[in-house]
Amino acid sequence: MKNGVLCSVLSLFLVAAHGQNDQTLDVGNKLDSLPKRLNVKQGANYANEKAKIEKIRVGLSTSYLNASDSLSRNKILDSAKIVFGDFLLNNIMPYWYGTQWDFNGYTAIPKQGTIACGYFVSTTLKAMGLNINRYKLAQQNPENEALSIAIDKREVLRFNDTEADSVLKQLGNGLYFVGLSNHVGYLYVEDENSYFIHSDYVTGRVAIQHTIIARAFQSSSYYLSKISGNKLLIEKWLTKAEVRVVL
Repeated sequence: MKNGVLCSVLSLFLVAAHGQNDQTLDVGNKLDSLPKRLNVKQGANYANEKAKIEKIRVGLSTSYLNASDSLSRNKILDSAKIVFGDFLLNNIMPYWYGTQWDFNGYTAIPKQGTIACGYFVSTTLKAMGLNINRYKLAQQNPENEALSIAIDKREVLRFNDTEADSVLKQLGNGLYFVGLSNHVGYLYVEDENSYFIHSDYVTGRVAIQHTIIARAFQSSSYYLSKISGNKLLIEKWLTKAEVRVVL
């Protein structure tokens, strides 16, 4: 891979991905301040955001497929892992904050119609260009959703309510999928702070909340899969290979 190609793609991503960083946030609940790497302000056009990430994906994919050795491919994968997680978190999700929750909701358009928790996850992953059936994924139980996203079943982390605090403190920074007993969403970890991003049946809308005060995060069991650090998932994103839904 030529360094110029990768630098060009990453420059496009960096310009696109980061907006506001230092303001008070009230999206479903009060957060004292925004974490350093978290943006909640939506851009001007959702379709443009999807087109932007597709352009970035194609550039990275071309470099990945044309790489002459495994070392070069792994470098591209490392970059793609960062791009995928950050763009999903900071460019796609902000459009969805405030969208109304409904148990049967499945809208594909932010703030138009309603969306259930499973569809919020599957629809935002689909918006990123992941080749996955958003209907099938959303209709699975939380454990199977975690298995589908992990791809390798050995990569799903299972724990219960008594272990939750300890597990969260040990997680590395990044974006995760989290399945609970009867709910699903995203978990974002930055340093010692963790945030639950989900279509919330408690507040009735898509929200981001500190896990320690998010009522919907309370569960007897948890199923955790990496997103931003998931090499197998990112390979499928780059190559447009199907992500098989575990039934």
